[in-house]
Amino acid sequence: MGAAGAETYGGSANTAKGVRALRDALTDLGVPSSGYSSANGSGLGHQNRVAPATMADLLRKLYFDPRVGTSGARVPPRATVTRRATA
Repeated sequence: MGAAGAETYGGSANTAKGVRALRDALTDLGVPSSGYSSANGSGLGHQNRVAPATMADLLRKLYFDPRVGTSGARVPPRATVTRRATA
C-alpha cells in the first residue's frame, strides 16, 4: 500500500500514505468509513477490519464501476458448475 500512496501523493512510500490512498479510494467509491478500519494497509493485521456488509457493498460497487473494467471479465454464475458437471 505504501507504493500506491507514494504514486498517488508523491515522495517516498510509507504506511501513512498507503492507508490514506486506500481510504481516499474507498471514499471515492462511496464506501462509508464506519464499515472498515485500516491501520497499516496490508489487510493482514488484526487492526485491519471490514464488516461483511461493507465488503459486499465494495465488491458490488467495483463490479459495476466502469473505471475497474470488469465488463470483459464477467463470468456467468453457473459456468464453472456446468463445466464440472459435464467433465
